[in-house]
Amino acid sequence: MALGKEHESGAGQSALCRFENKILGTREGLKALKNALSRCAGTLLRRRNKRRLIIDVDSTDDPVHGNQEGAAFNGYFKQVCYHPLFCLTNKGDLLGAKLRPGNAHSADGVLDLISPLVERYRSWFRQLWLRGHAAFAGPDLYEFCEKKRITYFIRLPGNNSLKRHILPHLKRPAGCPPNSGVQVKVIEFYYQAEKWNKPRRVVCKIEWHMGELFPRVGFIVTNSNLEAEQVITIYNGRAEIENRIKEGKNTLRWDKTNLAERGV
Repeated sequence: MALGKEHESGAGQSALCRFENKILGTREGLKALKNALSRCAGTLLRRRNKRRLIIDVDSTDDPVHGNQEGAAFNGYFKQVCYHPLFCLTNKGDLLGAKLRPGNAHSADGVLDLISPLVERYRSWFRQLWLRGHAAFAGPDLYEFCEKKRITYFIRLPGNNSLKRHILPHLKRPAGCPPNSGVQVKVIEFYYQAEKWNKPRRVVCKIEWHMGELFPRVGFIVTNSNLEAEQVITIYNGRAEIENRIKEGKNTLRWDKTNLAERGV
């Protein structure tokens, strides 16, 4: 039906719409798509035969130009859109995705998305790692990971309490800066926010850039026992998920809602 085998030119717009709405858009169709994605991802992961699975979570904007159900204005992206959530491996393999309303918070539904993945792959890998930016920083996710033996590396938004921990380290280092023009200091400490059930390890990276008066500061909360510098390196690897999402949008047309509304 999708390929339009009776027609040399393939299926027209009306046939594709019927395929998407009457077959793929049903509860059974969506379940079949989800199972197909799981089987494909599972085949790739078994073939690689690795001992560690790194899962990156992130969200993106999917702009719309009509009155589609769930479309809403997102203050961060400053446009009417959907706000889908993705789980990918560090190799760029898509493990799961969730379409959400445009005004959904970045972390909304993240536990519902990753829980089945953990149940499926926990026995496959000796280690499961999870990475996410500051929007995913929250006690529910920390506690879930700790219960399921998942090592997490999540960016932590700065606040006055965290800044008080690093005050003694904010003085610019003496001496000439390196050729890169950036002087770096990495420290760690234990911190407990008001809603946390216990103190957790926080790794902080402080960078002084040539020509800038104040340092750039970043915090990462983790339950890893690795050296602080390794924690920073591992977290920085999550930037690749943004490139994989761009590939999906630009090459595979994940943002098809935009084109469909224009009749393309």
